[in-house]
Amino acid sequence: MTIPRIQESLWFGKGEGVLLRYLDGETIKTFSAKIATSTEGGRLQGSFLPDDIAEIAVNPAGTKIFYLQEAGSGSIGTLADPDGGRASALFSSPLREWLLSWGSENKILFTTKPSAEIRGAAYTFDINTKSFVSVLGDVAALTASISPDGKTFFYSSAGDEIGANLLSGGKTTESVLSTFADKCVWSGSQKLLCGTPFTLLAPSDLEAWYRGEIALSDALWTLNTTLNIAELESAFGGFGDMDITHPLLSPFGTHFLFINKNDLTLWSVEVEKATSTPAR
Repeated sequence: MTIPRIQESLWFGKGEGVLLRYLDGETIKTFSAKIATSTEGGRLQGSFLPDDIAEIAVNPAGTKIFYLQEAGSGSIGTLADPDGGRASALFSSPLREWLLSWGSENKILFTTKPSAEIRGAAYTFDINTKSFVSVLGDVAALTASISPDGKTFFYSSAGDEIGANLLSGGKTTESVLSTFADKCVWSGSQKLLCGTPFTLLAPSDLEAWYRGEIALSDALWTLNTTLNIAELESAFGGFGDMDITHPLLSPFGTHFLFINKNDLTLWSVEVEKATSTPAR
């Protein structure tokens, strides 16, 4: 099976399955595929999830998915197996504009879409108790992610420029890295790997970046979230500008994978040795 014009992909299981998302006309399609191997190579076998899933997230174990669909003027959240089986509606809201981050096993982070003009909020949703807890509120240009143990939040905010913060144990600390959550991935619960722009960003730059109106040039840093100390992993010297998006850590944490938004190429960084290799 060939699926053209894929806009997003999310892996599940131990890398044997993938959720492929693309537009078919004006309809958002989501195909849940298992990668079958044979002597002739890999092929996709699977089934379609419901149409027009607005947001979808995979749990850290890769065994469950949670997705949002529009329902009237609001939205409904559904928990299911990666193939769509055993689906159960857990959440409903009068709001539609949510982003999802499933960082810890039982908690999903709900964040309003970032805007420099409208102050955002973030909540954790416990899939066992079906309850919400307010985490952040009244934050301009908010993007956020949650650590695997559910105890630390990394989030961006805007004053005169875009900055980043760490929230843990009720205490907020300004991060030594100025970046935003969509350029970062957790490695354990005390370390983040982040693409960090070389230049400071104005509040309006965040929305412009999402719309594809500006390009950024990043270095890759490791942030110790407990000590708030950052270490440079790679500045990508000689490889051109890297605008890091869709970051992903390899199963054993040895490689940082990402798409360079400037040309949509796939790259891999061996984190410990900080050597860059184009995965193409």
